[in-house]
Amino acid sequence: MNPQDFNNIFQGTIMELERLVSFKGKQYAKETNRLHNFDRAAKLYHHANPIYSCFGMWSKQLVSLVDAIETEVSRQTPDDSHAWSQERCDEVINDLLLYLILTKALFYRAYGWKTKSIPIRDNRKCTCPYPPTETDPTHFVFCPSSPPTYGCSICRVKYLSENELLTHNQQEHP
Repeated sequence: MNPQDFNNIFQGTIMELERLVSFKGKQYAKETNRLHNFDRAAKLYHHANPIYSCFGMWSKQLVSLVDAIETEVSRQTPDDSHAWSQERCDEVINDLLLYLILTKALFYRAYGWKTKSIPIRDNRKCTCPYPPTETDPTHFVFCPSSPPTYGCSICRVKYLSENELLTHNQQEHP
């Protein structure tokens, strides 16, 4: 695979994870606790730990991935049918990645580890009305692709120009 195709998969996955975390967060989490479902599941099973609850939820995606890998390995010729569709591949692997990040968050919380600030990946100054802060250093996100993309960290919408992001912020986050 050439570097551009790999970068497209990588960047597409990052963008999809940003969309998923927002969408699924609204579905499954409370505004004050992004890990609510895992805490609640642990209470339903009395002695279960939220980390174990999360593992139980992502294990079904892991089984799907293992089944697809085994089907791929057993293919006799390249013409045999695919183990799964591109859409199913993206769905399962993106869900697994998100569950792994949620598992990481559960470990951070369980051990009281502090999160690290993520630096902006560009030296340009943020001219947005909501500049980066100590608690939100990634507000103005730059994609390494060309042309750069500008993202709002509040709702994770990405734009191709600074002006589009500024307009978005003025309309959506006055």
